[in-house]
Amino acid sequence: MNKKDIELLKLNGWIVECESPFEISKSETESFASNEAAEQILNSLKSEFDIEKTIIIETAIKFIENYNESNRDFKKIDSYIDVGVLGIKTSEELISYFYYFFKKEGLL
Repeated sequence: MNKKDIELLKLNGWIVECESPFEISKSETESFASNEAAEQILNSLKSEFDIEKTIIIETAIKFIENYNESNRDFKKIDSYIDVGVLGIKTSEELISYFYYFFKKEGLL
């Protein structure tokens, strides 16, 4: 188990109770999983995280392709990017979101 796996579990409300055997718990739902069940939960979270990252990157590419100084109107941006999926309401929020995402991923 690596640090990123532990952080991903933590972000989703899971606590690693033991690494060997692999056991996790979630207090808010009183859930507990061990061994293969815990691995399945972790793999599911990794898959969801990869899908979210893919959506963000695809959105950033569309934004970069279409954004220019004369096209700062958020309604225009929203017409070619589904920003609702990211919960973003203004072009400034979108730019900030991209900046922090790419910085966090070490791409800036």
